[in-house]
Amino acid sequence: MNRAGSLIAGPVAHSHALWRNPAHEVPFLSTDYYVDVARTLDRGKFDLIFFADRFGDDKEVGIRRGDQDSTRMDPVPILGALAATTRHIGLGATRSTTYDQPYHLAREFGTIDHLSNGRAAAARKSSFAKASEDSTTIAAPITVSAF
Repeated sequence: MNRAGSLIAGPVAHSHALWRNPAHEVPFLSTDYYVDVARTLDRGKFDLIFFADRFGDDKEVGIRRGDQDSTRMDPVPILGALAATTRHIGLGATRSTTYDQPYHLAREFGTIDHLSNGRAAAARKSSFAKASEDSTTIAAPITVSAF
C-alpha cells in the first residue's frame, strides 16, 4: 500500500471555507509551511507529497468568492525547496501539457529529480477551461465532439 499526501499550493486544502476559519491559519506564502508538512509526511513514512494544480482558472470568480484557486502558487519551485529539506518522500505535482512545452516540463521535473536523488513525479494533463486559454497568449487546441 502506498500513502500520498495531496495538497494545493494555496490557502486551502481542498476545502473552500478553510481559509475563513481563524483557528486554522495557513501560512501558504511561507516555505516553512510546506517544509513542515513534507517533513511530517516523511517522518510518517508517506511515499509521496503531491501538489494538485490547475492552469489558468478564473481569478475573478476566485477572488470574489474566496475559492482555492484565487491565490494558488506554482508547485514546482516548492518541490525544489522540499527536495533540499526531505530525504525519502516522493515529490510530485500536476503540469498542463496544453500550454507547457514538453521540453520545459522535462527540464523542470528532471531538475527536481536530480536535486532529490530520484524522487520526482509528474502528473501531466491537458487544460480545457476557457480561463486557461485566457491566461496565455497561446490559442487552445481545436477540440472535436464525437456527436
